[in-house]
Amino acid sequence: MNNFFRVAFGLGGDRTPIPIAVEPSGTVSYTEGYGPDYQLVDTDPDSKNIERDKMNSLFYEVTLALQELQSQGVPDFITSVLNGGTPYSYSHDALVRWTDGFIYLSLVNANTTDPSNTTNWARLPTPDLIQQAAYSSASAGGTANALTATFTPAITTLAGQVVLVRVASANSNTTPTLQANATAAKTIVKGNNLPLIANDLPGTGAWAMFKHDVTLDKWVLLNPATGILHTAATETQAGVAEIATQAEMDARTDDTRIATPLKLGFGFAISLGNSGYIKFPSWLGGFILQWGQVSVTANTAVSVSFPLVFPNNLYWTAVSWYRTVSPAPAAPNPLATENLSTAQLRVYNSAASSEDGRWLAIGR
Repeated sequence: MNNFFRVAFGLGGDRTPIPIAVEPSGTVSYTEGYGPDYQLVDTDPDSKNIERDKMNSLFYEVTLALQELQSQGVPDFITSVLNGGTPYSYSHDALVRWTDGFIYLSLVNANTTDPSNTTNWARLPTPDLIQQAAYSSASAGGTANALTATFTPAITTLAGQVVLVRVASANSNTTPTLQANATAAKTIVKGNNLPLIANDLPGTGAWAMFKHDVTLDKWVLLNPATGILHTAATETQAGVAEIATQAEMDARTDDTRIATPLKLGFGFAISLGNSGYIKFPSWLGGFILQWGQVSVTANTAVSVSFPLVFPNNLYWTAVSWYRTVSPAPAAPNPLATENLSTAQLRVYNSAASSEDGRWLAIGR
């Protein structure tokens, strides 16, 4: 740079704007420049002298434009007014300075829109915006399992993009999708193409980081809440909530799935005394052991009701005689039982004397 135009040439001098179109009189114009009349000898009546005020104007405008480039690096956006009432057509990758003071890059050829059109123009990021990932972050729309995200400038091709999305709600299935701007919705995976599990997108306000995998043509979630590998620990973590929720229900309804403290206690009952029972829970077979005592006069039989009716079957009964005082009864045992129903048994005494007995019954 030989000179920095701190002051545009002719800033304080006489200036007459040079017209754009060709002048019928042959005077200078931007279209024709200085015509042949300016080359004629002084004695020729058509000879013209170079006008000082118009030359001042020409140098002023040129040096002012150079000053703009020197001080800003890129030119100001050309408005329709500056272009004679017609929108200027910018080429792809053209740089301009917009009225907000920021620099914009044209994303298309024959671009006649102004930089407020975020489809055709992209604002060049400043360091603070780069650090904030302002151009690759957005809040999620759509649904929990079909996310959408609108980025500015718009993402038009995926090809390895890395983006941040503030999630609105946790995913509930294993194959959620993400659609960035108008690109196609792509399945979200994690790790080496592993399916997500519920709540890998952890819910309202959480930031999720995605990278588009070109080979898979899927979005890879880089920070899944439950981790990347499906290890035993991961599966345990993911299943804790389900097990806790199911435990109480299973304790009462599913005898093959799980045994909890509630399960251990539920269905067990006991009544202790001369007559009583022990009832085992259903997951231990539901067996019931009952006992009692009976007195039967000589050569007769009595019916005995069980303390607890067997819900299903009575399998076996027995009775043994005893005396609380001497002498003990003579062998053999004069007492015997008969199964009447799930609610009763009968005790027979074949002795010539009254006998006391202890009976036992097993069923379920």
